This record gives sequence, structure tokens and C-alpha cells, in this order.
Amino acid sequence: LAPAPVFVYADPPYGTEDVKKVLAHYDANTYSPLESVIVEHGVRTALGQPRSLVLLKEKRFGDTIVSYFGPRSGG
Repeated sequence: LAPAPVFVYADPPYGTEDVKKVLAHYDANTYSPLESVIVEHGVRTALGQPRSLVLLKEKRFGDTIVSYFGPRSGG
């Protein structure tokens, strides 16, 4: 059996830098290459680009953005 894909969903409090901490934690730890990270954040929060993830898409809902990241190929 192939392993099931894993999704990490984070919805930290708006108006804080906690969403950046979630992405930094992902970069600092080893996870399965099958994981995707989905983070919800306010439109005023600039995420930057995690080293181990690539931004796949973003969806905007009013003042909310949902960003979908996948593993960066090649490490």
C-alpha cells in the first residue's frame, strides 16, 4: 500500500506573525515529502517563501487568503 498523503492545515490568529512561525517550523523539521501545507492568513500578512516549500496557489476570500504549499522538488 502506498502511504496516504498528509495535509497540514494552519489557521493562526490574524494580526500576528504566527503564520510565519508555522512555516519556519516546517522548514526546520523533517516531514514526509507527501505533505502539503495549507495556511490561512490575513491579506496584510506577507508570508515570504519557505525553503522547503513552493507556493502552489492562493485563494482570496475577502480579507482572508488561503495559501497552498507543496514540497519543493530536489530538497
